[in-house]
Amino acid sequence: MGNKSHPVEQEFDLQQLIGVLRHRKYQIGMAVLTGAVIGGLYSLVTPKIYRADALLEVKNGQNQILTDLSSLMSAQPSSADSEVDLVKSRAVIGQTVDNLHLDIGIQPKGSIINKLAAKLQGSNTPETIDIQSLVVPTEWENAPMTLSIISDKAYKLTLPDGKVIDGRIGETSKSGNDVQVAISKLIAPAGSEFTVTKYSKLSAIDNISNSLAVASKGRGSPLMELSYTGDDRSKIQRILGEVVNNYLNLNKNRDIQMASNGLTFISNELPRLKQALQDAEDKLNAYRVRSSSIDVPTEARMAVQNLSNIETQITSLKSDEAGMASIYTKDHPDYVALRDRLSVLEKSRDDINRQIAALPTTEQEVIRLTRDVETNQATYVQLLNKQQEMNIVKASSQGNVRVIDNAVSAEKPFKPQKFALILLGALAAGLLACAWYVIR
Repeated sequence: MGNKSHPVEQEFDLQQLIGVLRHRKYQIGMAVLTGAVIGGLYSLVTPKIYRADALLEVKNGQNQILTDLSSLMSAQPSSADSEVDLVKSRAVIGQTVDNLHLDIGIQPKGSIINKLAAKLQGSNTPETIDIQSLVVPTEWENAPMTLSIISDKAYKLTLPDGKVIDGRIGETSKSGNDVQVAISKLIAPAGSEFTVTKYSKLSAIDNISNSLAVASKGRGSPLMELSYTGDDRSKIQRILGEVVNNYLNLNKNRDIQMASNGLTFISNELPRLKQALQDAEDKLNAYRVRSSSIDVPTEARMAVQNLSNIETQITSLKSDEAGMASIYTKDHPDYVALRDRLSVLEKSRDDINRQIAALPTTEQEVIRLTRDVETNQATYVQLLNKQQEMNIVKASSQGNVRVIDNAVSAEKPFKPQKFALILLGALAAGLLACAWYVIR
C-alpha cells in the first residue's frame, strides 16, 4: 500500500508547488521586473571596457648571424610562440611604464548611487588629470592618497600620514624632502575627490601585464596578436602602441648586441689564427724539405679535408655562441641546440684524430702539419667572412619583426553587455522569489 501511495504523494506535492507559484505570480513577476531594472541600472554605472589590438609578424632568417644555426632547429617552421613571453617581459613593460608614467594611478571617488544619479541626470562631465610627477618614500608606494579639487587651478593632496600638500596647476609642490607632486592638467569640478596611488615599478608592470594579452595565431604561425583592455579608449591605444614600439626596439637591439658580441670574439681570434696559420705553413714546408717532400695519401687527405671542415664549423658555431651567450640563458632551446651541435662536431673531430693516430709515424706527421695549415686557413677565411656579415647586420639590422596592424582601439566597448546583465538580473530575481515563496 505504501508503494502505491508514493506516486500520488509526489503528484500532490508537485501540484501544490505549482499552485503556490501560480498564486504568487504577480509578486514573482514584480521581482523579475525589479531584477531587470537593477541589472539595467548596474550596466549604467559599470565602466565601459574597450579593447585595443595590434598584429605583428615574426619573420624567419632576418639575422645573418643565425644563418648557420638554421640547421640546428627542428624541421618545424619557426613561429611567434617563442616571442610571446618576450613581449610580456619586464624589459618591454617596464620601459612602457617609464615612458608613459604608468606608475601613477588615478581613480574617482564616489558611491554607486552618486554615479548612477549623475548618469541619469546627464551631469557626468569628462574628467582629466595629468600628474606630471609624483615622488613619495618607498614605504608609501602602493598606498592610496586623496586628491581634492579646490578650483580649476588649485588642489590639495592628503598623504598617507594625514599631512596635506596644497598645490597649484603647473607648479611643483613639496612636503619635506621626500614628497613632491606636479600636476600639469586638471579638468574636474570643484569639490570632487580622487584616489591617487604611486605604484612601485613591479606593481605597475603587473597592472599592465594583467590587461595585456599576447598570443600567436595558431601553432607554428608567424603572426602574433596583441590586445589591451581598459576604460579609456585613447589611453589603451597609446599604451599598446608603446608596448609594440618597445618590443620592436628590443628585438632590433638584440640582433645588434649579438652581432657586437660576435665581432668581439672574432676580433680576438683573427690575430691568433693568422699567426697560427703562418707557423703551420712554416712547419709544413720545413718538414717537407727534411723528408724529401712526402705527399699525403688519398685516404688521409680526405680525412684532413673532413677535419678541416669540422674545425671551421666549430669555430663558426663558437662565434655564434659568443653572440647568444648575453641574450639567452643556457637552458634556452636555441642555446641548447647549439651546444648539442658543437658536441656532435667535437666527437666527429676526435674520431678522425683517432683514425689518423693509427697511421705510420711519418704519414701522421705530414697529415698533422697539413691539417694544421688547411684548418687554420679555412677557419681564418671563415671568420673574415663572418666579420663582414656581422658588420652589415650591426649597421643595418631592423630585427625580424614587422607590424602588420598598428594599435587601434575599437569604437564600441565589449563590456558590459547590457542585455546579458538585464537578463541575468531578471532571472536571478525570479529564482530567488520562487524559492522564497516555496520555502514559506
